[in-house]
Amino acid sequence: MKSKYKPINKNSEKCVKYLTKIHGISANHPYITIPENVFYDNNLKLGDAVFIKIKQNNKVYPVIAHLTTGAHVKLVCVPKLILKKSQLKSNKEIETEIVINQEIKKEDSIKRIDLISLDLDKISRFIHEDKLYVRYKSRKTRQHFVKRFIEINRELAYIVGLYDAEGAEKSFRFTNSDPKLIKTFLNAIKNIFGLTESEFDAQITLVNKNMESEHARLFWSNLFPNINIYEKASFKYGEGIKQGSLSVLINTTTMNSIWNSIREKVRELLRNNKDLSAAYISGVLDGDGNVHKNKSLEVRCAFDSNKGHLNFAKALENLKIDYEVTIIADMHLIEVAIRKWNNIIRLFNNNAIFKNNI
Repeated sequence: MKSKYKPINKNSEKCVKYLTKIHGISANHPYITIPENVFYDNNLKLGDAVFIKIKQNNKVYPVIAHLTTGAHVKLVCVPKLILKKSQLKSNKEIETEIVINQEIKKEDSIKRIDLISLDLDKISRFIHEDKLYVRYKSRKTRQHFVKRFIEINRELAYIVGLYDAEGAEKSFRFTNSDPKLIKTFLNAIKNIFGLTESEFDAQITLVNKNMESEHARLFWSNLFPNINIYEKASFKYGEGIKQGSLSVLINTTTMNSIWNSIREKVRELLRNNKDLSAAYISGVLDGDGNVHKNKSLEVRCAFDSNKGHLNFAKALENLKIDYEVTIIADMHLIEVAIRKWNNIIRLFNNNAIFKNNI
């Protein structure tokens, strides 16, 4: 089909409307083509990020993608989720609008993180109407709409600390058996990024493979009715509560990469910002802290042996709180203990103590 296109101006953005068709519905990577005159007239290059609006039945379906090439045409791959929602069929004519990415001014601020400025070469990012669409440069990944600017404040530092205690490194996954802590984490992440619960998935973990999982599913589903909980639970042996634990996750490489970059930015600020250090400590303690009462009161927190305790120690040093480090070799743990009343009092005075896990 020879596509006709028309340049338009909308909200000071450079846009092009044209008619096209969906190709390769039965293949792994369905796509739409971009007419060559659109490609060359707008100085597009292979690898560029483009923002596509596919219009069908008076509804608009947004797609962020990077330009690839086929045998003779320039392609934009369409996520299968978009096809499912829109019920688009092969070779049916559709109206498409391309928003050409303009030069983006990166803003430097100590009060917020600009996601555009993060060093994430494999993440496609596109600003459109004050929104930021992000997607990994892979044809099979989900896209997300998030806030462009992430505020650097106590809430963010607290959640980073909580995640450092109970979160995963290779995926954006937070696991806990306490519904209050899970709700705290979930609500904060929704607020920080501007996400909805439909972006999240969850998996139940039960301790002891002989336990019935139906009770656990009913328990967690009642608490989080808007989150997709996987049908199959995971199991491990040992001692645990009847309903098990819940892992809340956003199962995309995109959000994991962005979240890990944000965590690193917050950690860099811990040495010189007492407010952030105090909030970070509170998060770590809520996630993995405990109190031992022997001859004197002690607050302890255990980390795995991959140097995870160093950021916690950095925050404690910023508040002038002394601590002791013990290596528990047989359990592959490093324990950080805060002893003596003057150190405990500094925790309280800086509001760096348990908040939700009490």
